[in-house]
Amino acid sequence: MMDRFRVSPFFKLPSIRHIYHLSLRTVLHSKLEVLHSASRLFRQSLAIDMGDSRSHSGIFIAIEGADRTGKSTQASLLADALTKLTGRTALLLKFPDRDTALGKCLDNYLKGDTDVDTHALHLLFTANRWEKQDELRSALSSGCCVVADRYSYSGIAYTAAKPPPTPSWQWCCAMEKGLVEPDLVICLTPEHFDHLKDRNGYGTERYETEDFQRRVLENYTRLAKDAQYTDYSELGVENPDNATQFWHFVQATNKTMDQVHECVMAIVKRKLESMKLPEISDTDI
Repeated sequence: MMDRFRVSPFFKLPSIRHIYHLSLRTVLHSKLEVLHSASRLFRQSLAIDMGDSRSHSGIFIAIEGADRTGKSTQASLLADALTKLTGRTALLLKFPDRDTALGKCLDNYLKGDTDVDTHALHLLFTANRWEKQDELRSALSSGCCVVADRYSYSGIAYTAAKPPPTPSWQWCCAMEKGLVEPDLVICLTPEHFDHLKDRNGYGTERYETEDFQRRVLENYTRLAKDAQYTDYSELGVENPDNATQFWHFVQATNKTMDQVHECVMAIVKRKLESMKLPEISDTDI
């Protein structure tokens, strides 16, 4: 069995919890509700034992990718499919979670209503993920499956895509230390960036420009190459061992919603089989 709460390579650097705690006090000193939330998360994080072992039948899958490639739709479809498969309601998480104290600050930033220092902003996104760690761990420990619409990899890819001065790649990776690592990452990509411009709502938030999204996808590729098992089959690179891979790329804008879902489910089925979890029948794909 795999280590349930294993730490990925970029999670093995010094702890960031005291850093983001101090940063929040500096950047959001007038946000008493936010500070209270951050302080609570800081205390909780100190008690987490990263040596916990896997003792459940669930799976944690992160859906990553460029903006407007259908991540939220595919994450929702996948959660529904896993619920049907296992008979247990899958937990669907969306990051940033804009309903939390920290998430409301991030929502204002993403809409262009405020500016935040790049380092502090990355820490806010990380802290937002920490706000859901207890719920995530509880679901996995009880045998439920978890699907995340964006996760740590978005945080790294987007921060590193910003123009200088920006945090280093190593710093961005180090800030994700301690978060639960997914079992599988599925990254949705556009066939052509022009396809994104035709998507409903594209361009309404800060990062929805072609140049920026290109840099983001380059960073996703870098993260994937750093992983031990990566599937580039959708990008035209052969890899015969696709049962235990960690990253998978799926071109999403040249297919219908159902076709993309079929691709996602085929990947998940192989992963479940490799983890000796319940198989997905052909009727579920």
